[in-house]
Amino acid sequence: MQTAIAPILSSRVVENAARWRAGRGLLRPALALPAAIILAAVLVQMSMQAQTTLQFDRAAVTGGQWWRMVTCHLSHWGWPHLAGDLGSFAMLWWLGRERGFLKSAVVLAAIPAVGLAVHAGAGDIAIYRGLSAIDYALLALVLVSPLPGTGRSITAVRLGLLAAVAAKVACDVFAVGTVPGIGLPAGVVTVGVAHAAGLAVGAAGGVVACLLERRSPAAQRTP
Repeated sequence: MQTAIAPILSSRVVENAARWRAGRGLLRPALALPAAIILAAVLVQMSMQAQTTLQFDRAAVTGGQWWRMVTCHLSHWGWPHLAGDLGSFAMLWWLGRERGFLKSAVVLAAIPAVGLAVHAGAGDIAIYRGLSAIDYALLALVLVSPLPGTGRSITAVRLGLLAAVAAKVACDVFAVGTVPGIGLPAGVVTVGVAHAAGLAVGAAGGVVACLLERRSPAAQRTP
């Protein structure tokens, strides 16, 4: 009996070790983007010069420094603001762990889209900082895109939350009872246009995820 069990246990140990190594190999590129964003934002917050150099400055962008529309997400209005944005970012990235490459694509698309939205749609905003709009993109992706085995009740709750978030962002856009941003100092307002752009990009990514899910071989199987 022992001689029969030993090869089985040995093969399972080898198989599990191989899976663990493969998982580590897949985990490294998956964490590269969020780790780079988090590290860069922390380093920027440690330097006042870096904050002002990377922030969205309308006069500077108009003068040709267009890259500020991308780097502004790394600059924040203090450590509490940074902690709120990065905490939400890390949590939403983890919640979207089943979305794979699409999650990274949504973040990379939202970064310039939000900057463009602030530049084109928020003419009264001279300075913009923060990662919150990218958080909204991840939130929309998580709420719109399906998960394997999700029932109708969970789907209804998820879409209800999305509607509530969209209503809140709409209020921010039209300055109707806006909710103060997390960690923002006095005098700094939430930029609704930025959040709306992030939400739209994330929702679009969620729709793509739904279409891919429907076209997957598992979804096409007949019961």
